[in-house]
Amino acid sequence: MRDLRQPYEEPQAVQIRDTDPTALHASGAYFFSSWLGLGVEARAEIFYATRASTNSRVPLGGFGLAVLPSFRFSPLTWLDLEAELGWAVAGRPILSLANPDAPAGEMRVVTGPSAGLVVGLEPANWLSAQLFARSELPLSSSVGVGASLGAQVRVGALTFGDFRWGVALSYELATLYMGSGQATLLHTEHRLGLGLALLVRRPPPPLPPPPPPPTVTTVEGLVSVTGTGAPIAGALVELSGWGSLETDAQGAFVAREVKPGPVTVKATAKGFKTSSREVTVAAGGAAKVELSLDPPSGPGRITGVVLAGPDKPLPNAVVRADGGAEVKSGPDGAFTLEKAGPGPVTVTAALAGYEKGEEVVQVPPEATATLSFTLKATGVKVKATVKGLVVGADGSVPKATVRVVELKKTVAVGKDGRFELEVPGGRYTLTLQAKGYVTQSKVVEVADGDQAIFHAVLEKARR
Repeated sequence: MRDLRQPYEEPQAVQIRDTDPTALHASGAYFFSSWLGLGVEARAEIFYATRASTNSRVPLGGFGLAVLPSFRFSPLTWLDLEAELGWAVAGRPILSLANPDAPAGEMRVVTGPSAGLVVGLEPANWLSAQLFARSELPLSSSVGVGASLGAQVRVGALTFGDFRWGVALSYELATLYMGSGQATLLHTEHRLGLGLALLVRRPPPPLPPPPPPPTVTTVEGLVSVTGTGAPIAGALVELSGWGSLETDAQGAFVAREVKPGPVTVKATAKGFKTSSREVTVAAGGAAKVELSLDPPSGPGRITGVVLAGPDKPLPNAVVRADGGAEVKSGPDGAFTLEKAGPGPVTVTAALAGYEKGEEVVQVPPEATATLSFTLKATGVKVKATVKGLVVGADGSVPKATVRVVELKKTVAVGKDGRFELEVPGGRYTLTLQAKGYVTQSKVVEVADGDQAIFHAVLEKARR
């Protein structure tokens, strides 16, 4: 239903009102992704202007072509909102009255930007609808603007694979105003349409298959200190039926290709009690285990030998630890004191005909300390002996030295913290030194054949 007006000055004013079925309209859009697509719209029409005075018919025609990049937002599965912005070319029909006796049809081609909004609804597979509004701004010497507003409904769902065919019913109100003065054009159309609609919805690509289950059976774990949770680096971890490995700097370990089934995991570290746990390892899985090691705290033991000289063992010597039971040395001079310490322990050895021997030994918790006695025969004049034990305040054994200032004599402290010096009878100043510790000095006075024993604890130096 058309209303075309060219309000030229009377009596040449033109107004065409008619109903013409001779119009073809095709439109479509393809979306490359969920939000970006490209729309194309094409239109062609032909109609006639009838001059009442001569009953002559003048053919008129027009066309339109628009390419519209589209941007889509889908807040709901059944709702799409689209914005279109592109370019349009159109041929506008005009009736030329240059010769009033012989009117002629003309087509004015214009081009310019085009923009539109579309609301898409799809409540069911067999039913969908679109509400749309578009405008065009022809860029020509004459001012003009075109606009359309309409709706389309698709009914039917004849489906072949991803293709859905249906019947489209549409209505569109289109207006065009362009020109000025005697070249003014005002064209209004009510367009009713019936045709085919094709909707193609490709299913999303299938999700990637889940990763296959691991084929390597592993046991992962952590070895730490009981109570504090501090990691223990370098701990030895043994797995039954598999082997052993050491923990890293964070106290962690990973054993691969472990045979499925029950596995006993045991961890040992120097200065700690052994701990073990049993875990069940599934085929192709990973079992996790945490082992906490307790630091030792109970008493240790002292073993040693009593000698009268090199390769001269003294049997039946009475060996006693302070606060503990006494034992006698065996035929080879060896002895063992159970449940001694922990910490510094004074041990004495005595045998008739020999001078009494005395030593101080550092006994580690739940471990063994060793020492030896060399007893001197009674009445034999010998040099005095100065011996003792040097340890740190934290219980460690530093690399210390003992220097006799008067004799300018220096000896190194052994790995067990003990030292021994033979000096003539007299009064001496001993200087005890160790890197990172506060130096100490002690004064001792001994006579020939005497023995002086002392226990020194070095404090850490402050930085």
